[in-house]
Order: sequence, then structure tokens, then C-alpha cells
Amino acid sequence: MGRCRGVSLAELVLVLVITGILLGTALPRLAGGGDRWIVAEAREEVIGLVYQARMEARRWGEAVLVVESGGGVRVEVPERGLVGEWEPRVAGLRIEVAGARDEAHLAFGPSGTGRLANATLRLHRGDQVREVVISSYGRVRR
Repeated sequence: MGRCRGVSLAELVLVLVITGILLGTALPRLAGGGDRWIVAEAREEVIGLVYQARMEARRWGEAVLVVESGGGVRVEVPERGLVGEWEPRVAGLRIEVAGARDEAHLAFGPSGTGRLANATLRLHRGDQVREVVISSYGRVRR
């Protein structure tokens, strides 16, 4: 008897069915991982703007971090205007100010500390949510 060098149709169908089942169970988990990564990256960018606001306040004497629910985050210095900003660049990514506020203005003084600049910011996309908690002195809690 000679060697068989192919696969039967039944074997091919079986492999495709098993592959389909595995992909069907794995794809929802992989999609959630993408949202987790996007929200985590956006959180780090917002934290970077908080630190930039503190640095600009030490340099220029005052800085304000403005956060708009559903919008973006920007750093403003009275003498220079806008010095930094973040806008959601991915569809479905949103930022919210916790509480009943639509907007938060967090002021920083010459020493870089906040002037009662406390706020909780929530970044979310899909079922992934990350918070940025800013204390009244302007420190960020991770």
C-alpha cells in the first residue's frame, strides 16, 4: 500500500470547526484587553498633564487644569494661555468628572501644590474604567 499524502474532507472540516470554536471563545476576551490598554494609556496621559500643570505653576506662578466631562483636559497658564491638552483620540473613550460637575478647574500655585484642587476623573471605554484621583494638594493617587 502506498503513502497517503493529503487530508480528507472530514479532517479539514473538523479542524475548521475546532478553530472556529476556539476563536469564538477567545475574541471577546481579546477585545476587552484592547479597551483596557486604551483606557490605561489615556489615564497616564491625563496624569502627565496634572504633573505638567504643577510644573508650569512653579515656573509661571500659577496654572489651571481644566477638565470637561465628555471633552478633554487642558493646562492653561494665565500669562501664556494654553500650554498642554489631551483629547480622546479613540472612538468611545470618554472622561468624566465625578460628582454633579460637568467641568473641573483645578488651580495650582507658585509652589506647585493645588489650591483645593481635589477631583476624581473617570476614563472609560466599553466596560473598562480607570480613575485618576487628585488630592486637594494636587497629588495624584494611582
